This record gives sequence, C-alpha cells and structure tokens, in this order.
Amino acid sequence: MKLQYGARMLPSFFSRLRFRPKGSDRSVRYALCTVLALLALNAFICFRALQRMERSQAAVIHTMAVLAETQAVSNLLADAETGERGFLLLQDSENLELFTRAAREIPAHLERLANLVADNTAQRPRTTQLKTLVSAELAALGRTLTLRQHGDPGSSAGLGRGTHMHRLTVETRDVLRQITEEENRLLSLREGQARRSGRDAALTFVLATGLAAATMVLLSFVLQRGVRARLRAEDALRRTEKLAASGRMAATIAHEINNPLEAVTNLLYLANQERSEEPRQEYLAMADRELRRVAQITRKALGFYRENTRPAQCQLSRVLDEVLELYAPELEHRRLQVSKDYASAGDTVAVVGELRQVFSNLIANAIQASELGGSLAVRIHNSASQVIVEVADTGSGIRPEHAAHIFEPFFTTKLDVGTGLGLWVSKDIIERHGGELRFTSNTGPVEHGTRFSVRLPEARPQSKQAENSAA
Repeated sequence: MKLQYGARMLPSFFSRLRFRPKGSDRSVRYALCTVLALLALNAFICFRALQRMERSQAAVIHTMAVLAETQAVSNLLADAETGERGFLLLQDSENLELFTRAAREIPAHLERLANLVADNTAQRPRTTQLKTLVSAELAALGRTLTLRQHGDPGSSAGLGRGTHMHRLTVETRDVLRQITEEENRLLSLREGQARRSGRDAALTFVLATGLAAATMVLLSFVLQRGVRARLRAEDALRRTEKLAASGRMAATIAHEINNPLEAVTNLLYLANQERSEEPRQEYLAMADRELRRVAQITRKALGFYRENTRPAQCQLSRVLDEVLELYAPELEHRRLQVSKDYASAGDTVAVVGELRQVFSNLIANAIQASELGGSLAVRIHNSASQVIVEVADTGSGIRPEHAAHIFEPFFTTKLDVGTGLGLWVSKDIIERHGGELRFTSNTGPVEHGTRFSVRLPEARPQSKQAENSAA
C-alpha cells in the first residue's frame, strides 16, 4: 500500500473552544468586553488628562515667551536711549553703534510680541500702541543724533531732552509695564493650572493603573473559571470515550464468550440425552475445554482493566498483539489480511491501559474503514530516540475536506456508530505521554488508504526493567 504523506494535522486551542460550556463561554466574552471597555475608558481619561496638562504647560511657555519678548523690547529701548545720551556727551562711535544695534533689533521683537499676543484681546491694543510709541521714540532719538552729527550744539539741550521726548518715554514705559503686569497675572494663573493638571494627570494615571490591575485580576479569575470549566468538559468527554471504548470492547468479548457458551450448552444437552457413559464423558470433557476457553477470555479481559495507572516500562509489541488478538474475530469476519513488522519490541514508558485504548481505537477505525478482503499493516520501528508505531489500512482514505477536522471532538464520518471523540482522546493521550499522533491518507482510485503514526519517546537504557507485570 502506497500512501501520500500530507501535512501534520494539529488541533488548535480555538477549535476546542466550541465545546466549552455555554455559560463559561459567555462569561469569558463578557469579561473580555468589560476589560476592553475599561481599558479604553482608562486610555481616554489618561489621554484627556495629559492633553490638559500639555495645554497648561504650553500656555505657561507661551506667557513666558511674551514676557521674554517684552523684556527684550524694554532692554533694547534702554540701550537705544543710553547709546543716544552717550553719543551726545562723548561723541564716540561705540555709543552710536549701541543705538544703531538696538534700533535695528527692536522691530523684530515687536513683531514677535504682536504675533504672540494675537489671540489676547486685552494685549493686542497695547502691542499696537507700543509699536507706535517705540517707533516715535526711536525716530526722535535718531533726529537728535542726526543734528548732533551735523554740528548743532543745541541739540543735546533742545530736542534730546524736550517735553515731547519725555512724554514718549513715559508712555512707552507705561505700556510695557501694563503688558508685563498682564502677562505676570496670566503666568501666575496658568502656572496654577499647570500644577493642578499635573496632579490630575498623576492621580488619573494611578487610578487608571489600579483600575486596569483590578480588571486584569477580574479577567484572570473569569478565565481561570472558564479554563476549569473547559477542563471539566474535556475530562467528561474523555470519560465518555473511555466508556464507549469499553462498550465496544465488551461487545467484542461478549461475542467471543458467546460461541463457547453455546457449545457448552449443546454439549451438556447431548450429555444429558446420552445413555452411554463413554460418549457422555467425552461430551463433558469437550464442555470443560470450552469453559476453560471462556475463563481464559475473561482473565484476559480483566487484565485490560486491572493494571497500574502510573507510567511504567512496557513493550508496544505486546500491547499491539493483545489488541489484535481481541479483534481477531472481527478481522476474520471481514477477511482482512494482517501483516506485522516489528523491527523492535518498542520499549517505552507509559500507562499501558491508555496506550491500549489508543491502539484499540486506531485498529477499530482501520477495520471499519477497510473493505472485505482488504489488508491491515502494523509496524514498529525506532528513529531518533523515538518508537514509531504505524497502523495502515487499504480503505477509501480520508477526504481532503475532512482531514483538517479529523482530530476535533465530535467530528465523525460514521453516521450510525462512533462518538467522534476517539481520535481526539487518542491524540490527547499520546501528547500527554510526550509523543505525537499523525496521519497520512490517499483517496486515489488505485492507491488508497490511511496510515496513522504514533511517535513515543523510547525508553532510556538505564530505565529499562527486566519485565513489567502491567505490560
């Protein structure tokens, strides 16, 4: 039998969610929605608090920039006046340069100041007035310097210190003072708002963090409850499959016991009807042999369940032979040719009863999938510290649309028999033993069939025992 190897099929966690208890499923969904809503609310509140703090800090920075520009205009205006007076007294170029630099830089600062207070209805008129006064004062100072440069000896006592010049200076200082006082008032107010916004942002962050932690604890509790419910559901499913497997095995054993019991009944009837002693003894001896056969079958059946539930050393070849012997009547009924290829005994450490349940399920599936006169191949070999058991049949194969769901619970292609739990439970058992359960299948018209491969860790040489009674 030639099979195409396909991709490894693994059940996902989400595929298992669909058979969780409905109440648990709803609780988890509600908890997730609540947590997401609370986290979104926390993020929104923190964002708004940070926005308020940022706006308050930006307002403080803006006010300080206005004060800085106002101070720069005041300082430059003082430099212009100082340069003008110094030049009038000393006639030196240094004081003239001081005036020239101040007169050159003041307009730029006035323009930046006007832009900064453009949104302040109280300060806009003051900056407009300040521009006019500063321009007039600089013009007056410039005229005084021009007259002095042209040799007018009365310029220092006349225009330079006249009533008009004094009035311009006083008005300019007064406007600068008004702008400064207003900005200082705004600075005090905005610094208070910034402090309050900072405290509010910190408090909001602490409360939001605490609320997020509380919601995470709530989510953890709900998820733990959901996981426990899922585990209980899975355990119930495993017990269901185990009962189903026990029922199938019991039916097989009952069928085996029924034949010798019918023979015993017939032989006892013949012995009672027979008058001669010698034939009667022969009938009774035959009945005794059949009863011993029944006793042997019963002991073997009890051996399947009276075994240790702890992992122990076992030989997979013996486990497979026991399962094949149990299904011997059904194999004979379907006229299936069984081929065994044991390259090794298949030593591993496992719970024998659980492995017997897995192999019983695989062989029963192979028998049901096979047609009359087909074949069943069982193989054991070792590879890379693993024991590999393969069960292959020559059935019709697994259709591609079914392959992705083959290990999902309750999925079955058997309409009249089967719970759809056998392969799911088998895979869970093998994975709990540290192994893998894979399959490959071919549905071609000529080459068809399915091969299941069980990979288990090989028993280490130092852990091997002479014999394990449970095996």
